[in-house]
Amino acid sequence: MRLRPSALILLPFVAAFLWMAPAARADEPTNGAARISVIQGSVSTQRGDTGDWNAATVNTPVMPGDRVSTGDHSRAEIQLDFANIIRLDEGTVVRVTDLAPQRIQIEVAQGLVSFDSFQNSDSDVEIDTPNLAIHPRRDGMYRIQVNSDGETMVAVRRGQAEVGTAEGSTTLEPGQRITVRGDSSSAQYKVDNAPASDAFDQWNEERDQLIQRSLSSPNLSPYYTGGGDLNQNGTWNNVPGYGDVWAPANVPPDWAPYRNGAWVWEPYWGWTWVSYEPWGWAPYHYGRWFLYGGSWMWWPGPVSPYYRPIWAPAYVSFFGFGGHFGVGIGFGSYGWLPIGPADPFFPWWGFGARIGFVGFADFNHFGGRGFIAPLAGPLRGRAVFSNLNGLESNARLRAGITSVSAGRFGNGRVVPESGRISAEQIRGAQLAHGSLPVTPGRGSLSASGRPARPGTVPSRNLESQRFFQHNQPAAARHSFAAESAQFRQQTEQQRSSFASAPGRATSRESAAGTTRSSENLRQPVTHQEAGTQGRSQEPAARAQEPRTNGSENSGSWQRFNSPQSQSGNRASRGSEPYQYRPQLDLHKSIVQERTPSYGFGFPRGSSPSAQRPSNAAPRSQPSYRAPEPQRGYSAAPRYSAPSAPRGSSGGYRGGGGNRGSSGSRGSGSSHSSGSSHHPGRR
Repeated sequence: MRLRPSALILLPFVAAFLWMAPAARADEPTNGAARISVIQGSVSTQRGDTGDWNAATVNTPVMPGDRVSTGDHSRAEIQLDFANIIRLDEGTVVRVTDLAPQRIQIEVAQGLVSFDSFQNSDSDVEIDTPNLAIHPRRDGMYRIQVNSDGETMVAVRRGQAEVGTAEGSTTLEPGQRITVRGDSSSAQYKVDNAPASDAFDQWNEERDQLIQRSLSSPNLSPYYTGGGDLNQNGTWNNVPGYGDVWAPANVPPDWAPYRNGAWVWEPYWGWTWVSYEPWGWAPYHYGRWFLYGGSWMWWPGPVSPYYRPIWAPAYVSFFGFGGHFGVGIGFGSYGWLPIGPADPFFPWWGFGARIGFVGFADFNHFGGRGFIAPLAGPLRGRAVFSNLNGLESNARLRAGITSVSAGRFGNGRVVPESGRISAEQIRGAQLAHGSLPVTPGRGSLSASGRPARPGTVPSRNLESQRFFQHNQPAAARHSFAAESAQFRQQTEQQRSSFASAPGRATSRESAAGTTRSSENLRQPVTHQEAGTQGRSQEPAARAQEPRTNGSENSGSWQRFNSPQSQSGNRASRGSEPYQYRPQLDLHKSIVQERTPSYGFGFPRGSSPSAQRPSNAAPRSQPSYRAPEPQRGYSAAPRYSAPSAPRGSSGGYRGGGGNRGSSGSRGSGSSHSSGSSHHPGRR
């Protein structure tokens, strides 16, 4: 059958669509990771799986169940995702309860916060206080102040918000403030003018402007959390076939990625990189690093409205040095190397520990599974950059490996071993294609390694505090002790299987993994808070109430279920009165969701040229979901290296490949070496 010329023209676009299509996986993670992006003064975090309070650092991950607290004269910014941010004023405590795809839920226990949402947001957001739930319904800025368990004040600077209790809800427009007093079942409220802007509001505006400028940058897709830190901390350079790549400024000549920081253990994600570099979020949790012109460059991946990058705890290859893999697993040290655009990537996270290593010299013949294909697509004329392929021949690439003694891995700040990795050591190394056999300990739980400062830990037992919630948050994280014990048990079982299995003493691959069991179901754990810093049992009212415009008594106190309140909402704002129901669908808000939009963020029936009002509904993602990585955990064919570009020499015969594909042998050069000829995704 002959194809029509029009069909031939469409073939490249169909191929591109298939390249970007996501690969579904049964154990796809249900939660993302937030990030502490700004710290002023004393800021502490409490882990949801241990109850431990520690001093926070910039780039500390915040997972569901974690709390963040600020001391006196202190502030913090938490980037929840690429378009939603919450900022804390002094004496404030918040808890992240949900970071599911397109759903964010936060608890504000005490203090003053500003929640800011940008135009690309596609998440349904709920912010809970002890007596009130707030749903921002448009992009904007929302000021929320919890004076006590019985009083919450919400002001809308920009946007629109629905606030409600168990009895009903009302809608706030820009420039309005609501004060709610009493518990959620019998609260009264009063609406008046929002207070005049103060220093906290001005700080929020300045931060918003900085981030929004980065969102409009042509160098980077707006879907990268932390991308706003790059322009002021480095330079962009154009590399043919890759477009704009980023290089950090003010780093020494021998600098390498993933070296200035610590490995921290996080539930589900396992070993997670926390950088001490202020810009170190986006380049370490998205994209790929490679050598170009003798310097390390970060490639964010395709810049396309259809491409949505996938967050990962790190994009590195792990190695075991000075040990063996077979009857027992033991190494003298562990090392890691940034993943290149043309390298395959073996994830180590997920429920169940699957330990796997393969001899580096034998990796070309490795018939393993569970790898993510290289991110660099098969563009004609694109140079191939494989960090793995060039290790044996390129000393500069080998200098990019950071190694620590086995006893030091995951135990505080990385202190690299002295000396360079030789080509002989590379040939004798083992490449991990699963989790490392390192059981996390207490030193694996904090990037700073410092306890919380006095004044940042609330004296009351926050576990006993109750919040009004429209949506049921995700299940609490189970204890770290239980997770660590389970990981240790699974590791020992796999070690025993190698010792008892005949003919497996020198096997290159571990067991396929352990089966999920009911032990993986997370159970709520409560913890008694430690420390007394002079705070009362109930959060004290703030020393100064926000300034008003002389309209404190302009409104009258109402009940949410009063006919006057409901009719007023319906008549003046066009919104239906809120009806409380038992929470049957735990994944959908029972209040009105954000207005959807279509195509590239324009409402159906409008044109791109139409100017978008400042309080319009947020742009949603295109109807086609951005491509996600090939997280193939099914069996994969044997992997062999792709061809290297002409003029390259030497190098390891590994590289990148896609599921269901194989390549030819390749070689490395000083800056680039073998690459996959199949597109990859994160």
